[in-house]
This record gives sequence, C-alpha cells and structure tokens, in this order.
Amino acid sequence: MSPSCSESHPGSAPSLDVAKTYYLLNPSGDLKNTQQTFEDWFGSIHGWKGTVGASLPENECAKILDGHDLFVYFGHGGGEQYL
Repeated sequence: MSPSCSESHPGSAPSLDVAKTYYLLNPSGDLKNTQQTFEDWFGSIHGWKGTVGASLPENECAKILDGHDLFVYFGHGGGEQYL
C-alpha cells in the first residue's frame, strides 16, 4: 500500500484511491429507480467494482472493505446487516 497523504505531508488529510471503490446498489432488489439512476454510471467508472440488485454473501463485506479504499452503499438503512 502506498503511503497516505498524511504520511508524506504531515497535517494533511488521509488520501484514498477512488479507483479502488466498491459499490453495493439496491441489495434488497426493491429500489428500482435508484438502481436505474446509478447502475450504468457506477459501472462506467474506471476501476469501480460492485454488486447490483443482490445481497452480498455472508462475510463477503468484510473482505470487500479490506480490499477497497471506498465503499458506496445505496440500500435501506445504513447497511449494518452486511457487516
């Protein structure tokens, strides 16, 4: 992992690599308008990976969080059920 911005420039905010983003969009399958609005856009962003219209397998979210710098969730509540 490359040094964060705060390591190379003390006092600055931590950095993240937005290309290392994972999105979970409409995992319950009932937010059709939200899915329609964002699915193509998220899928077109270089480096982004995600799951659309389906839940994550048990314990998969922890692996995803560990391997990505940014996690984007579009579902009901805060997504705690996937952690």
